[in-house]
Amino acid sequence: MSSLIFDEFVPFLVAGLVCAILLIYLDPIARDIGLVDRPSQRKRHKEETPLTGGIAVIIGFYLSLFVVPFGLGPFRSPLLAITLLMIIGVP
Repeated sequence: MSSLIFDEFVPFLVAGLVCAILLIYLDPIARDIGLVDRPSQRKRHKEETPLTGGIAVIIGFYLSLFVVPFGLGPFRSPLLAITLLMIIGVP
């Protein structure tokens, strides 16, 4: 029983770790290339905020798919839609 719970938890662990690591490494890159949200009157933050959270989450999600304990056949359409949204939304 405990092995089954661990096997189901591994994808979440992989996604979380990859996302956290990517957030750390993508932050300076985003600042260098100007991929930041700048403060204005309608925003509460005081300094430029990198816009890399979504990229890190998607990459973590896709890498976690390599360790899921079930087939992904029925999820082809949603995965394609997520990929297209990321491709359209990143630039």
